[in-house]
Amino acid sequence: MNYKGKVFFMLYRLRLGSITNAQRAKRVLLENGYHAYITRVENPTANDGCGYAVRLHCDSMDGVTRLLKEAGIRLIGADVL
Repeated sequence: MNYKGKVFFMLYRLRLGSITNAQRAKRVLLENGYHAYITRVENPTANDGCGYAVRLHCDSMDGVTRLLKEAGIRLIGADVL
């Protein structure tokens, strides 16, 4: 997000479902300069799988979703926290 020439970082939660996908996503993001960590989804729905997610700060989700797609990691959803 950009406001008056300043870049602001948002905190995102990427819902990935399984612990395996969360670990893979974290590794891909760390290798590309993002600070990411694995967390659980509070009160997961049936669509959230096992309820694992990755949290990270970034200014735009465009690069993140591209990296995950290129790595073959399915993103269930993303939330701004």
